[in-house]
Amino acid sequence: MPNVVLNTAVTTTLLNFVKMFRKAHEENLKQAELDKKKAEKDAEMQKAKGTNPRKKTEVAED
Repeated sequence: MPNVVLNTAVTTTLLNFVKMFRKAHEENLKQAELDKKKAEKDAEMQKAKGTNPRKKTEVAED
């Protein structure tokens, strides 16, 4: 009988973990998409201002 309870507890814990993992993964994908859109928008803004944001990063890397 204890094995049945143990197996049920393990199964429940694994299912909860998988649900939380999937939810976190979806949230990470959404956040990455938002970050990508923001970076594209920032790049467009910099381009509209006539500055090149790559020059700043190239100088910072040296």
